[in-house]
Amino acid sequence: MELKTSVLKGTEGGPHLLITGGVHGDEFEPMSAIRRLGRQVNDDDLRGRLTLAPVVNEAAFARGSRTAEDELDLA
Repeated sequence: MELKTSVLKGTEGGPHLLITGGVHGDEFEPMSAIRRLGRQVNDDDLRGRLTLAPVVNEAAFARGSRTAEDELDLA
């Protein structure tokens, strides 16, 4: 499974920031906030790169549950 991400690249070099959400599949607010951030930030506003991964535990998200089928808690 490949993680779905959005990468925003600034017009100048700089640091790389990774923002993740969805470690638990039933915590929807961080996922929503990261998606919203991706719609609001423009490449021109950045120096460096911003990688957004709103859902890192897609199996748990698909179940609408804190954990995937293996019941392992990732945090």
